[in-house]
Amino acid sequence: MPTLLDLVGVPVPDGVEGVSFANHMLGQAEAPFEASLFGCYVPFANYTDEHGGREYRGVRTSRYTYVRDLKGPCYMTIRKMPISWKSLCNQSEMRAVQTHLEGVLSDLLERQCDTFSTRRELLDRWGYEMVN
Repeated sequence: MPTLLDLVGVPVPDGVEGVSFANHMLGQAEAPFEASLFGCYVPFANYTDEHGGREYRGVRTSRYTYVRDLKGPCYMTIRKMPISWKSLCNQSEMRAVQTHLEGVLSDLLERQCDTFSTRRELLDRWGYEMVN
């Protein structure tokens, strides 16, 4: 939201979360972060527990994708490789990269005030019921 507001020249209201990437998109500055944060906060629909659904958070850099679920690191790949479900996570030759990406993920989660709560905790906090 801050990016879109910046691009159209509208001030970002107080309390809005996020960071503007407008200057980066316009070629006027480097990206404000090394990676993008993504996640599955509440698995639903076809991604239920019965189908392997789980909460996760991840980061995507220009070179890597790294994902952690509630049990720990679970997926890492080099983005330029052909699509593969084979993870490089927890491989000794990738240890330094994984440690770095874990730090990047932790920093971004902290910036977002994301404590990586379980789906039940989030649903209760937001006052939602899970319906499939």
